[in-house]
Amino acid sequence: MNAAADDPNLERAILRKVRRTLARMEALTRVNPNFLAEMLAKESPHYMKRLLLMSLHLELTAGRMNQIAPARKCAACGFPLGFAVDEEGLGLERIPRADAHYCSPRCRQKAHRKRRRVAAGTAPATTKPSRRNGSSSADDNISVTQERGAP
Repeated sequence: MNAAADDPNLERAILRKVRRTLARMEALTRVNPNFLAEMLAKESPHYMKRLLLMSLHLELTAGRMNQIAPARKCAACGFPLGFAVDEEGLGLERIPRADAHYCSPRCRQKAHRKRRRVAAGTAPATTKPSRRNGSSSADDNISVTQERGAP
């Protein structure tokens, strides 16, 4: 075991530093990676080794976190929640709320329409809708989530 597990004050201090560092790193995701790489390469080639070591460490940490608490997925499309990448692929566009079930308003609407079709009896839960009934996707074979309090 390590010393942080035995001392709650040390654990809180480490967690505070990690939160601060992650906030700073998240701010760097708004900077174009090409620009950042050129700027750091001019400064010192030593940064490359440090960045590679940090990226490996962060990747291992994220992998372990995923084992402990697997990433939640969108109830409509199965896309992992919290990993929305912007158009340029340079950073996170938005992170959904902790209690979110869908990755986007589009998926939320898709699931709502599916629940309405099933409740109306026009289609069973596993039937693929046709474009004739207003579906925008012929691959719409998602499972239907029940409303809270429903039998």
